[in-house]
Amino acid sequence: MAMSKKITLLMLIGFLFWTTIVRGGINAPDSLQLNDRQASNSIADFDGEKLVYDISFLWFKDAAVGTTIFQQESEGCVARLTAETKGFIGFITGYIKHFYVSHMKMAGEEIGLQPYLFEKKINFQKKEEKTITSLDYENRIRSWSKTKNGKITDWKSVSIPVSIVYYDILSTLYNFRASYYGEIQKGKDFLIHAIPEKNESEIHIHVGTREEELKFKKEENIEDSEGYFLIIKIPKEIFKTKNGEVLIWGNKNLLPLNVIVRDYIGFGDIRGTLREAVKVDSKS
Repeated sequence: MAMSKKITLLMLIGFLFWTTIVRGGINAPDSLQLNDRQASNSIADFDGEKLVYDISFLWFKDAAVGTTIFQQESEGCVARLTAETKGFIGFITGYIKHFYVSHMKMAGEEIGLQPYLFEKKINFQKKEEKTITSLDYENRIRSWSKTKNGKITDWKSVSIPVSIVYYDILSTLYNFRASYYGEIQKGKDFLIHAIPEKNESEIHIHVGTREEELKFKKEENIEDSEGYFLIIKIPKEIFKTKNGEVLIWGNKNLLPLNVIVRDYIGFGDIRGTLREAVKVDSKS
């Protein structure tokens, strides 16, 4: 499973955490013209949004693909992230597939989308690991279970501290894009309570200054345009990185165009690029 852990971050890039449109490169039918629309003020704007990322690392270009999709459902909203290695890299890594699902409910303007069920599943060759986290705010209980090949290896319930709301990586993404954590301004910082991972339970988002933005663009050879540069610190266990740092260059609507995960253990920096963005049937 060492290789499985090393690929985890590749899968999350698509998430990672922040969907994007490549400028001028989306020509498919029903493509979302996200660069031309106003910034999202409603979660309803995301309904049916599907984004596909190409993921590269080391000397391997487009070695994995990640897909995110957001849909409304009867109980609220659901966001899914699916990612897997492909081709020769898929063969040598056992065709790893990662699957993440966040079920959420709208809980008011001060909270935004509040997750109540989060599932993470990793398939490697014929092995499967699954973690399911349940957040019961009526009784203020956080419960989780872990299974390997269908057998429970860990199960526990603990109290949720008063006034704390936990977010997973997917709910954080959409709440930030919809400005539920506050107005987005260059130089501003946001601190978000994350579902605890090995004694780490915070996500810190720093919106880069113009100077930080230009430095990043120069280093990555990115054309200057209007948008936002995000420096994000997450629990290291989520992506199996040394420091939990993720860098994102996004357009003016907070849709990332370039994503870099720093110091992924065993692979160094990981880069993700959006290939396609489309609008799909919310029921599909």
